[in-house]
Amino acid sequence: MPGLIDTHVHINEPGRSEWEGFETATRAAAAGGVTTLVDMPLNSTPVTTNVDAFEQKLAAAQNKLWVDCGFYAGLVPGNH
Repeated sequence: MPGLIDTHVHINEPGRSEWEGFETATRAAAAGGVTTLVDMPLNSTPVTTNVDAFEQKLAAAQNKLWVDCGFYAGLVPGNH
């Protein structure tokens, strides 16, 4: 059986990694047979609604991933 893909996770890093960070989330996923996580954009600090915040999210993930990760981008009013 191929690995599973979870398309709705809240990794909370950067900003709230005491709840769940990249290392703990992806390690738990790997232990459970999940090979890919797709992180939701609005549950980290800062929220992932612009390029700068996305780059911070990518930096926070460096060298912490046990499985593949994808990232949603958030569209909010006033975000051009």
